[in-house]
Amino acid sequence: MSEWYNDILGTGTNIFGAGANSNTDKLVELGLLTPDAKSKAQSQSLMRGLLGAGISYMAQPQDKGYGSAVPYIGKALQSGMAQAQQPFDNLSKDTVQNLQLQKYQAEIGKLNAEAKAELAGNGLGVSKLNPKDFTPLSWAKYVATGGDTRVLDAVTLEAQAKINETNAKMKYEYGIDSQPQGVQGQPQQPQQPVQAEEGFRAGNGNIPNHPNNVTLGSNGDVLTPTMYKMGIPEKQRIHLRQEAPKVLGEHRANIESIRQQRNAIRDFINKGGVNKVTGIVNSNIYAPASTELADRRADLYTITQKEFLNNYRAVKATGGGFGALSEREGERLEKMGFNLSEQQSPEKLLDQLEKMDEALGRTEEKLSDQYLMDYGAMQGADMLELTEFLDKPKSDRVLGQKKPTKQADEDLLNKYR
Repeated sequence: MSEWYNDILGTGTNIFGAGANSNTDKLVELGLLTPDAKSKAQSQSLMRGLLGAGISYMAQPQDKGYGSAVPYIGKALQSGMAQAQQPFDNLSKDTVQNLQLQKYQAEIGKLNAEAKAELAGNGLGVSKLNPKDFTPLSWAKYVATGGDTRVLDAVTLEAQAKINETNAKMKYEYGIDSQPQGVQGQPQQPQQPVQAEEGFRAGNGNIPNHPNNVTLGSNGDVLTPTMYKMGIPEKQRIHLRQEAPKVLGEHRANIESIRQQRNAIRDFINKGGVNKVTGIVNSNIYAPASTELADRRADLYTITQKEFLNNYRAVKATGGGFGALSEREGERLEKMGFNLSEQQSPEKLLDQLEKMDEALGRTEEKLSDQYLMDYGAMQGADMLELTEFLDKPKSDRVLGQKKPTKQADEDLLNKYR
């Protein structure tokens, strides 16, 4: 029974005229409000009403000249009534929130139940298996392993077909082999240790001496490409096989572009272009067409255009990229900057060209390694051959000079005789 100050004249309102609406009890019955929600709201209402009225009265300036305290008290009570109703209004908000929570909980419960069923039966209704369809020994193993269908030995063709379907899906979805070790209770024969090839990286599904094993150019590690690893889901293996030709085309095209750029750099250096185009005179004088200076300037211009990036951008625009190379590596290539101006010393230009060649070489190696790790050796025609630097000291490559010979000395003497 409610206290008199919470139920004035049976109206359900308290001394501040605040109270819950007629649906509050029904909401409690439906579980949208807790059983004590109404009593808590009543207590909060009285407290808020008293505090609101008292604070409002004290906060009013007593200089209006009303001639009586009644108007001040009235304003204070008006404020207290507004404060007292707030807890009951909050019950409606709580109802909406609780309704949403119940919906969320129901949805979560449904998802959890589906997840448990999926885990128990791998999505194929295995949780509904009948023990009578399997040998007692295999069923005992099934229970002991927490529901590993691979150990089941069916006594009917229908049950065996269902298990085969389950095991096939397990292999396809999760990469779990359909034949676990010791399925039929046979003792496992001790295996002789396998002598892996030098540099073999053990673990991570790598298989020693696999015919498709590859050697990474970056560190010399030997590993099994993802497409041939042990334990990967069959659907992933199928996906890799399907996309391999497209990725191979992208990798080959980009590596070819990088090789062309590196060959342009090396040919320019081998031809003495560094010394030809630099210096105060060579970098500023007019060079008629078909002269060596004009040719070397044209070679350097080709290098500065970074044509290899055009292929990268074209592939990227179609949704690709440098194959499986990280986006960060691609961005690094685009931002790669070197000072290839003719207005510098030969030594400085040579240093910049060699750094550019080294950076492109690292990118080429990353591209190659990434393809090797996922798909294996690149198939198809041989890649563009990389030009070798001439076998002579760096100072000679800068100046484009030839080592003096006896004939050269004799020719020089004859010139001045």
